[in-house]
Amino acid sequence: TCIKMSSVDKLFIQGIRSFGSGDADKAVIQFYTPLTLITGQNGAGKTTIIECLKYVTTGELPPNGKSGAFVHDPKLAGEREVKGVVKLKFTDMSGNTAVCHRMLQSTQKPHKIEQRTLDSSLEKVIGGQKVAISSRCAEVDRELIVHLGVSKAILNHVIFCHQEESAWPLSEGKALKTKFDEIFASTRYTKALENIKQIRGEHDQNCKLFNKDLEHLKLQKTKAEELQEKMKEMQQKVDASKADVTRIKNELAPQETRLQELNDMYEEVSSLERTIAELDSSKRELQRSCNNLDKKIEQKFTGSFQELQDFYHSHHIKLEKDERELTQLENRNSQLQRDEEQVKRQMSVLHRKHGELETEDRHHRNRVKSRDSKLHSLASELGLKQFTLSPVAGGCFSPKQVSSFLSKAGQHVKELEDKDARDKARYTNQERALQRKIDELNNSLATHEQTRKLKRETLKKNKMEVASIAKELSRISSSAGQLEDTEEELKTAEKQLKEYLGSINVSKMRSELNSMSVEKRKVDEKAKSLQRELGQLSMQSSARGALEALKKDKRDKERAHGNELNVLEEEVSALDVSLDTKGPGDLSKKLYETERSKKKESEKASAKLNQLNQKVMKVNMEEDTLRKQLKAKQSRLKDLESEVGGVVGERSYEDLLQGIEEECEKLRDDISVAKGSAPFFKKSLGKLKQSKKCPMCLRGFSTDGDYERLVVSVTDRLNKVIPRIVPQLEEKLQTKQKEQRELQELAPKVEDISTLKGRIPQLESELRDTSKSKSQLQREQKEANSENTRLLSELDKIRGLQPKVTRVDTLQKDINSLNTRIQLEQSKLTVGDSSRNQMVVNRELQDAQRKSEDLSTTIDRRRQEIDDHNSQLKSLEDSIHRLKEEKLNLQGMLQTRQTLISKKEDLLALNGTLGSEIESVEQALAPLQEELEERRKEKRKLTEEKETAEVLARTKMQELRTQVDSIHRSTDTIKSYIEEKKTEALEECVSQLGELKTEVDTKAREKRSLEEKIKLLQKQKANAKVREHELEDNIELMVKQQEVVEKEQQVKKAKSELRSKGLDQYDTEYQRLQSKVETLRKEQARVEGHRQGQEEQVRHFERELQGDLYKDVVTRHTSKLVELTTTKLAVSDLDKFYRALDRAITRYHTIKMEEINKIIKEIWIKTYRGGDIDTIEIRSDDETVPDTGPLRTRKVYHYRVVMKKGEVSLDMRGRCSAGQKVLASIIIRLALAEVFCLNFGLMALDEPTTNLDRENMEGLAQAITDIVSERSKQKNFQLIVITHDEEFVQLLSQSDYTEYYYKVSKEVEETSRVRRFHISGLNS
Repeated sequence: TCIKMSSVDKLFIQGIRSFGSGDADKAVIQFYTPLTLITGQNGAGKTTIIECLKYVTTGELPPNGKSGAFVHDPKLAGEREVKGVVKLKFTDMSGNTAVCHRMLQSTQKPHKIEQRTLDSSLEKVIGGQKVAISSRCAEVDRELIVHLGVSKAILNHVIFCHQEESAWPLSEGKALKTKFDEIFASTRYTKALENIKQIRGEHDQNCKLFNKDLEHLKLQKTKAEELQEKMKEMQQKVDASKADVTRIKNELAPQETRLQELNDMYEEVSSLERTIAELDSSKRELQRSCNNLDKKIEQKFTGSFQELQDFYHSHHIKLEKDERELTQLENRNSQLQRDEEQVKRQMSVLHRKHGELETEDRHHRNRVKSRDSKLHSLASELGLKQFTLSPVAGGCFSPKQVSSFLSKAGQHVKELEDKDARDKARYTNQERALQRKIDELNNSLATHEQTRKLKRETLKKNKMEVASIAKELSRISSSAGQLEDTEEELKTAEKQLKEYLGSINVSKMRSELNSMSVEKRKVDEKAKSLQRELGQLSMQSSARGALEALKKDKRDKERAHGNELNVLEEEVSALDVSLDTKGPGDLSKKLYETERSKKKESEKASAKLNQLNQKVMKVNMEEDTLRKQLKAKQSRLKDLESEVGGVVGERSYEDLLQGIEEECEKLRDDISVAKGSAPFFKKSLGKLKQSKKCPMCLRGFSTDGDYERLVVSVTDRLNKVIPRIVPQLEEKLQTKQKEQRELQELAPKVEDISTLKGRIPQLESELRDTSKSKSQLQREQKEANSENTRLLSELDKIRGLQPKVTRVDTLQKDINSLNTRIQLEQSKLTVGDSSRNQMVVNRELQDAQRKSEDLSTTIDRRRQEIDDHNSQLKSLEDSIHRLKEEKLNLQGMLQTRQTLISKKEDLLALNGTLGSEIESVEQALAPLQEELEERRKEKRKLTEEKETAEVLARTKMQELRTQVDSIHRSTDTIKSYIEEKKTEALEECVSQLGELKTEVDTKAREKRSLEEKIKLLQKQKANAKVREHELEDNIELMVKQQEVVEKEQQVKKAKSELRSKGLDQYDTEYQRLQSKVETLRKEQARVEGHRQGQEEQVRHFERELQGDLYKDVVTRHTSKLVELTTTKLAVSDLDKFYRALDRAITRYHTIKMEEINKIIKEIWIKTYRGGDIDTIEIRSDDETVPDTGPLRTRKVYHYRVVMKKGEVSLDMRGRCSAGQKVLASIIIRLALAEVFCLNFGLMALDEPTTNLDRENMEGLAQAITDIVSERSKQKNFQLIVITHDEEFVQLLSQSDYTEYYYKVSKEVEETSRVRRFHISGLNS
């Protein structure tokens, strides 16, 4: 199977620690396979690389980087804020390329530096597409661990272990245990075991509670089944009552149907009577209308109705013919009017056009005059004499003359442009000559100045070197006496070293140290034995603790039982229930008997209430019937009054009808008078015109004006007043007749109003009597309901006591159960006390531990004395070495004194020569500068003359071009006017205006002739209309007379139908059916009352079953039983899970520790060159810790590193040298990486040669080389070695596993730089 592996590619650093924040300070390191070497001096920034790798992969800052020191210091950068960026490019376990990016910011506050994280993101390429995960949407740290395939603990403690924490494998016991627990992930599995144990205990406790709940639910289930049975019996009674109601309704339906048929028959009779009354009223109205029309008509038609219609038709045709002719004449008149308006609009358009053409003609003449004036003026300026004379006859220049002038003006402009170009060329040549001279002077001046500058710099440098030599000679002069002092100090130091070597016996101290270590091991073994004995005694002690806990639980239950009993006594004191019982079941039984008694009283009260409910229901039905009848009649009365009142208003119906009839008669008389006066006025007008006298008094007129005014007055009345008044009167008559018909149609409704006003008071009296009877029954019903509610409330209170009684019984059962468990625990305790109790063993254990600690203190003190001796010895040796080097330096300085004196004299002579040369150069510079300034002035003057001449020439040409362009534009406009023939258009427009004026006069004459014909036809039409109205009245009279005859026939037919009904025979049947229906309705009300009472009891049972006590009790009982069974099964499964997981953890730990120790042994033998230690290994001592419950024990591991010599094993902590400590820590980390880093083959070693002597350094180099050689076949294996020791790097480079190495150095700006070099340069 292919193992998925990850690896790192590149690391980007900016703004971290000594790496600057500028773009030039970026550092990029590429990690090679299988070996990457990084070297540099101390403080250059090598460890920062390890810190950045750890930070980017785990998100954790280094130990000293949380206070703002991890980001580049803002003070060094000279900025208020500095951003630090770390990027890592790597390949994840799936083979995809990914980049992790982290950014921090450091801000300089007034008194401190504040550091915070800005962003963390992970970007990877999957299938050619980028996928980004930021800290805002996922856990980047968790994602990185998944992609790299290694735990966070391995990254922190093994792969990227910080230099300050690299010796953690030899730390004190608690810290070492924490590290190994994190590496083995023991905490997670231990927590899993604790969770399993806790869940198992909770389920076990739940089983006990479920058993108690199941007993209570069983009682409630039995009670609920009894209530279900009673509710079923009552539901059967309800169904029987419903069947009786259905039967009664079936009997009642045909009786009510027949009764309704009889009511419908009475309605038909009433309808016939109303029809007869309406027909009589309509016939009378028609007769009145006929009389009125008879009086109105002056010329009655004597023929038949058909002849009258034919005559009216022929008259109507003649009238329509006249109207069509009149319409044609009016249309022709309108057409003439439109034609006249159209011609006038055309004339208006031509008038506007004429004005525009006249304006353009005037502008054209002005434009020609202006152009000729400009041409004449410009010709004078240019000296063109052939154009300076006045224009030729005709008032303007010809087009040929204008064209010739424009051509000559263009030539003149071209001559000016050529002259300007020649002037520019002349000035340009003069400027170039001056510029060449200036450039030559500038070059000569620059050469002299450069020579002076170089000589001055050389002179300054020589003076500084002379001062330095003088200072060095002064220091050498004082070193002669210092050499003697150094030789004396060297002798004294060598003497002190010899004396110190003889003062202490180190071998004896090491022997004492070994004997004390043996004694400490014996004391530790004794302490372990005492701990095991103490554990056994603790188990006995835990049994006593469990017994005390049970007794305390029993006291709590007894206290709760007493409190519940007191509360229960207070609540049932009014129910006469005795609580002086001996067993837990008696109280429940007494409560059940009281509940049954109260229930019987409640059932009796419910039966009485049902009877009253039936009576109230019956009275309600009677009251509803009366209310419906009263409401229907009141509504009918209101509708009729509203309908009649909307027409009649506040007046009486009879008075209103009579008043309208009188108004109709008056209007008919007025119409007859108006129509009859027309012949009178015609005759009178004829007589007036014949005799010139008044037709009434037969007197003559004093003046012609009186005669004319009377003729005009009579003519106006005849032709205007009478034709206008008659239609108005007829329209009023039609309106009044319509109102009359509406009032006549309301006659039956007025009669119904009178009948209803008599019946409504009777119904109101019957309703009041029924309401009194209802009120009495409701009072009785309320009292019965109150009594029933009281009994139900007491019954509910009794049932509400059931949970409290159940709790009291439960507490009593718990107390009995606790008594049994207490007896069982007491039987487990051993009889009698041991002579060695827990206190004695504990005291012995404390003595042994105290002695072990004293021995450890003494051992540490002796080791410290040896370390101090070694340190002092090394200090003395270093002092002697320093003094020897200082002596050699002083001797070398005395030998160089004569050389420095000779060099000083040479420099002083050279400085004198340089001073003379500088003075000669400065003297040559003055005349060159003066000549250069003169030439520059000449050039500036020439440039000013050139610019002035250019401005004058440009201005003159611009003015000439402007005048010529103006003449061009005017000439083009004039030419365009002539080509468009605007003069001919003006003449044509004048001609068209004359033609249109003649057409308008012709139309006006024709229009006046038509208007005279229209007036004549309108007069004839008015006379024909009067005759047509008279014929229409004759037709209406004949139609109404025929309607009167038809109404008489309809009245006779309705009276005959009314007599044929024979209503007397149906009265007896109606009374009998009404009595039978009333009896059936009472029976229905009685049965409905019984049914409602029974349904109320069913609902009461349902409410009781739906209450908290019995609702879903079967489901709850079944659910609780299932829950109990499954919980017991879960407890059994959890026991199995716990034991299986515990065994698996133990097995996994044993296998891994064997692998780790095997690798440690192999590397130690290859690496360590001393003979005092054969090998080292990690010991994991497992301790069985006692626990409570069925899972009684669990294992805890303690770790320590031991060194072995033969068969003897000693704790390495506190017994090894600094070099052994470093070597052991590196080897342990290499072994852990070999075991736990299968997917991520990276290992970083920071300063691995610290405190190692040369032999062990070479051994470590050889071991690393072997590891690289063995794992180089693994494509993701990467080893990063960071060291300041270039000799160690050379040893590693001999393996040929890398071509390059990186060197970290500090620049002048105190920022770190990373450079790559070929490995061959290091070996050379």
